[in-house]
Amino acid sequence: MNSHLHAKLHPIGLLDIPAVYDLVQAGAMRGAYSDNYLNEQGLVSLLWQLLCGWAANTKCPIPMETGAGSMQVLKDNENLYGFAWLECASRQHNGIVTLKMFSVRQDMNGMGIGKTMLELIEARLPKCWVLRAECTPYAKGMKALLRHSGFKRERQSIVPMGCHGLDVYIKDTSGV
Repeated sequence: MNSHLHAKLHPIGLLDIPAVYDLVQAGAMRGAYSDNYLNEQGLVSLLWQLLCGWAANTKCPIPMETGAGSMQVLKDNENLYGFAWLECASRQHNGIVTLKMFSVRQDMNGMGIGKTMLELIEARLPKCWVLRAECTPYAKGMKALLRHSGFKRERQSIVPMGCHGLDVYIKDTSGV
């Protein structure tokens, strides 16, 4: 029996940070995230971002079973399978949640973990909200997951200051 079938989406806990840190580093080595996370300054910056994400986990108004949060992990009692880093629009621009980072343990690829995480996130969004995902053009697995999950690629990419271009995918969750 697959133990990940009993996993649930939870706000990140302090003890989850090392596993998420490792997932981001592995993703950066594969090209899914910026390789800036691999140098000495980037490693410190990543740890700081994760700690800040954990500390500010109640800013995102997505209703979660165990509380609101912008950084979510899929885990059971023993294992962390993946994480999602969400950014919510300001109150003036309600209706959009952006999936900034998303990763599944590499040994779990192809087992439905990513699809499960996306479905759990979508199910908790308020009605009529839009789920937006940003990913590097090199994140082939993520782009395939988004397409298979009903996301549509925007015609324009975005280029954050100091970064490479990011492809943008949108899914209207009002039908979920």
